[in-house]
Amino acid sequence: MEINLQHEDLTYIQEPSFPFSPSTKAIINLNLLQLCTKKEPAAVIKEKGLHTIQELSNLTQNMAIAFTDGSTDSSLDRGGAGILLTYVNGKSESHKISVSKIASNYTCELVAIKEALNFYHYKDIKNSNGLLLFSDSRSALQAILRGNSQLTQDIILLLSKITMAQRTCILQWIPAHVDINGNERADILDKEARDNSQLSTSLTLTDAIASRRLLPASSQKQSILALNCDRAISTTIARLRTKHFKGMKISPDGRRSYRS
Repeated sequence: MEINLQHEDLTYIQEPSFPFSPSTKAIINLNLLQLCTKKEPAAVIKEKGLHTIQELSNLTQNMAIAFTDGSTDSSLDRGGAGILLTYVNGKSESHKISVSKIASNYTCELVAIKEALNFYHYKDIKNSNGLLLFSDSRSALQAILRGNSQLTQDIILLLSKITMAQRTCILQWIPAHVDINGNERADILDKEARDNSQLSTSLTLTDAIASRRLLPASSQKQSILALNCDRAISTTIARLRTKHFKGMKISPDGRRSYRS
């Protein structure tokens, strides 16, 4: 089954008042079971990734399994999240989620994780012993451990709900782009989601700032002539932009002084 969704519940991120950590029953692994380095051949990294997936799958009987991925385009204009979720009854679902018109890879990865937890919590938590989730974004998993944004706190809340229901939840990092089947399928889904209609207009403040920084300098500041305002206002705008105020003098060493 393949499902297309719009993710519309992201809001501007603010620092949470009371950061908290996931329940100790929620396990977040940032490394494979075998030592792995970027310098190793892709085939070796793939083998170690598959070994971790197989070992954890063998150790965690009667658990749902999810692969998640997220990405955006180079201008951060089209974000997508992909989820491949297999329930304990063998039924599989593919989810393609359009994230936002402005979203970073990092945000898309977190959205994919959050929605996978959501699907599991509402659809399969009564039928299984827990969820084993694989993500190729170590930075997203590290962010969940920190829990210092609204999106990561939403994920932590879901982790807490799952573990409070006496279910195990494991978030495991796996390497990207080494042809691991579940990861590659999630990657295809998130890229297809980017091509869907981007209806969501919500975004995170961090992504909005990052998107603006990608703009050419010429487009970041509107021409004063285009503002169609009188001379007094245009002069004030020019002084504010250049930080050169009336009565200000700049000394040879660059210091600025002002007349009272």
